[in-house]
Amino acid sequence: MLLRFRAASRFSQGAYQPAIDDLQHCISITGGDGELYLNLAKCYFFENQSDRALTCLSQSIALQDGARVPSLCFFFQKLQHCSKRAEFERNLQLAASLMASSRVLFLAATRALVDRGCGTQAQKLVVNFADNFNQDAEMQLLKAQVANTAGDFQTAYTYLSELIKSHSQAFAIHHNFANCLVGMQQYDSAISHYKTAQLLNPSYAPSHKNLAQLLFEQGKVAECLHSYELLQQNKQFTAQTLDDYLTLLIKMKQHDKVLGLLESAGARVDGTTRNYHLAQAYRLSGDSTQATVAAKRAMQGMLTEDRLCQLAQHLISAGESTAAQHCIERVLSVNPAHQWGLALLPFFPTLPDGYKAAFQCRTNFIYEGTIRPPSGYASLAAYLAALQTYLFLCISRFRPLLSKPCITVRRLGVICLPGSIRLLSIFSNNLTGMARRHTSSFRGYLLRMPTSIKSANVGRNMRGR
Repeated sequence: MLLRFRAASRFSQGAYQPAIDDLQHCISITGGDGELYLNLAKCYFFENQSDRALTCLSQSIALQDGARVPSLCFFFQKLQHCSKRAEFERNLQLAASLMASSRVLFLAATRALVDRGCGTQAQKLVVNFADNFNQDAEMQLLKAQVANTAGDFQTAYTYLSELIKSHSQAFAIHHNFANCLVGMQQYDSAISHYKTAQLLNPSYAPSHKNLAQLLFEQGKVAECLHSYELLQQNKQFTAQTLDDYLTLLIKMKQHDKVLGLLESAGARVDGTTRNYHLAQAYRLSGDSTQATVAAKRAMQGMLTEDRLCQLAQHLISAGESTAAQHCIERVLSVNPAHQWGLALLPFFPTLPDGYKAAFQCRTNFIYEGTIRPPSGYASLAAYLAALQTYLFLCISRFRPLLSKPCITVRRLGVICLPGSIRLLSIFSNNLTGMARRHTSSFRGYLLRMPTSIKSANVGRNMRGR
């Protein structure tokens, strides 16, 4: 019992490794229970050891004691993005058998589905379980979030317009109302509600991120940095808002500013995040050696799938194919259908046997749906020439287009070009000779390719709650 108390005390002080030692000692003496394994999972999570955290959490859930529901909640709240898809689905199925009497589990699982963009699945949970609980503002807001994720913007608007009448000072309602208005293409009103959410809660990262992204997409480059600059002036940066600001600066190619911010940020940026942004900044500045060093350090930590793909793309261009393949294998172990990860497989010397089937139905996902040559290519034309070889590999390795006409050009990996006839012409001409050997209609497919990123369905535009 004393070991439990000491571990809890050490955890509250941020001394995670000593807490781990106490918990492991306690498990060796008592054999372990759900609470011990759950607390051990929390320690490993805060030590950025997600694999060990997931293992401990699985042990806690398997014991079927009083810690089962809290363990599932912690999984959905903190570890679902680190888990393999099969594990997520298994825990979701288990949660569905328990959430009829647990509001907190229902909320955690439904929000996890919203975070993953699984609107249809989230709607099923709402239909099956929401009426079991008090229909307060939190529940109405969740229903709005689910409807918004499922693309039912009118239903979301109905919920949120009622909520905002009685909760006009609630930042989360203004933020979600703005998300809904973006879906309805009412951009001016969305901007207004994002700004209100920022005033009500300056530390809420998604409002800054979504507003900056919306302004950036509208070409208002100077305005999109304004809210972050105010946070910097007032010293109100949180770890998440600073991370989002650095990401935006990288998108705008302001690598000098990124390096300066990282130098002054100190402990506000953890080691993995720091190395990731260093890799990006050095890559943009042309210092491939420093970028590679930072990328190899960053890939050791806990990163999102897209960030691992971004690092892998740089490592490929730097000739570090072994390290790049390790990144992609991590991505595909979590999500075997991850489009960006699958799109990078042909750049490795060997294609792992386990990925060949999934490889046939991927689309290309380069730099979040934009056409920019990686640093290893001298020009866009050189990069498109490499993509010609890439497409030829797809066709020759698996099946010609003619054998299954329903496989479209986009599914075979051709990048859909964002609104540039000149680029479309270069790409089409570059592939014409090879295409004629497979089907005379191939050029027709190319010419009918979408010229809008939105219509091409390339990349993801995930907006925070």
